[in-house]
Amino acid sequence: LSKKIVTTENLDIDFITNLTSRDKPAGIILTRGSLTAHAVTIIREAKIPSVLAKDLNFKNKKDAEIKENGEIKLYE
Repeated sequence: LSKKIVTTENLDIDFITNLTSRDKPAGIILTRGSLTAHAVTIIREAKIPSVLAKDLNFKNKKDAEIKENGEIKLYE
């Protein structure tokens, strides 16, 4: 089980299926899509915590904190 949190805008079903079944990240941050997307359903069924954060820009950021309420704080 990975302790990493994956950030992705890729909602390709093959990518998400491989990610959830093979890599098993501790969590996933989606930067596009919707809560009703098929990829989100796959992630939820795999019991991997996820958050949808549209337009989240990780460029030039070194770390992120995800609070229980879903708020994401980025650090340089």
